[in-house]
Amino acid sequence: MPSDQLWARFEAAEAAEVVACFDVDAVRTIHEYRRGSRQSPKVLIETSSGQYLLKRRVREKGVQERLAFTVAVHAQCKAAGVPVAVMIPVRGTGDSVLVRGGAIYELFEYVSGKRFARTSEQAMSAGATLASMHGKLKNFDIGGGLDGSYHDSRTVRMAIAKAGAAVAAADPGVDRARLDALIGMLSERYENSCRKCGEAVESWGREFIIHGDFHPGNLLFDGDEVRVVLDFDSVRRGCAQMDVANGAMQFSLAKMVSGTPASTWSHSLDLHRLQAFLRGYAATAANALAGKGEFLSPLMIEASIGETMVPVARTGNFGGIPALEFLEYVERKTAWMLNESSTIASTLEQSCLQEGIRKD
Repeated sequence: MPSDQLWARFEAAEAAEVVACFDVDAVRTIHEYRRGSRQSPKVLIETSSGQYLLKRRVREKGVQERLAFTVAVHAQCKAAGVPVAVMIPVRGTGDSVLVRGGAIYELFEYVSGKRFARTSEQAMSAGATLASMHGKLKNFDIGGGLDGSYHDSRTVRMAIAKAGAAVAAADPGVDRARLDALIGMLSERYENSCRKCGEAVESWGREFIIHGDFHPGNLLFDGDEVRVVLDFDSVRRGCAQMDVANGAMQFSLAKMVSGTPASTWSHSLDLHRLQAFLRGYAATAANALAGKGEFLSPLMIEASIGETMVPVARTGNFGGIPALEFLEYVERKTAWMLNESSTIASTLEQSCLQEGIRKD
């Protein structure tokens, strides 16, 4: 399938008409901007006063209520000093979003920056930024919002159940026996991981507002430091440790080189970056992590399987990558996490200890 068919796009005159409703100067140029969710297209807008990023999402049931929560969290982050992009108000109303027909639009000041270069210094800054965000949102009192996560998730289980048929429909020639065996292995690995941390997660509570999708694609850097945190679409109530586990995994992954077979990708985590991320978080929030090392690997496994199965069940592939190929990569990656669970646990505990000693 050509990659262009996987991305939603703006209509020719749509962007200019929508931007005119926001409090910015006249548009000079509009360029497609392919980042983030393929279902929520973006365009880069240039005006006489600066550059802006316009985002569109489908107006579906419940989205406006969730978006109100997202906007409130984003505003609180901005007020508290978390590095986020400025939202531009709608002209005349001051609203943060524009509802127009069957779509909802947001306009942000464009923030330039560098993508994650896979350095330990950047990973440490990412961990510190996540800890700062958790701390500044801990007592933020707002109703509504999403609940739940990748842990012990009905959504993930439904995706696992539907994945085989979805892949077969998208790729009738797929090796169905191999596909079913892979899905079965990943399903068993997911359930085992849920059982491993179930009681612990319940005891941690859900007092935090978490980012929910903290990965390198949602951060920009200036040198070694985080310049901006992007994409608050998945913010929700949950426990900070699940956000940390997903972030630690994401910032430790080897590069998945576009255009190369997934079979050639390294499936192991970079332990130096893993430790750097955890030390960055523990520098201000060691108490949230200390003593929880044994649960880091199973939470990473749950996150990895969850983020894979949901899009595979929906599209029959993973971002244009053949599903069987990508599932084999995920199986290797989660097997490594399982086999190295004691190493991952000790990395977390050492990170907490090192930061405790450093602060003393």
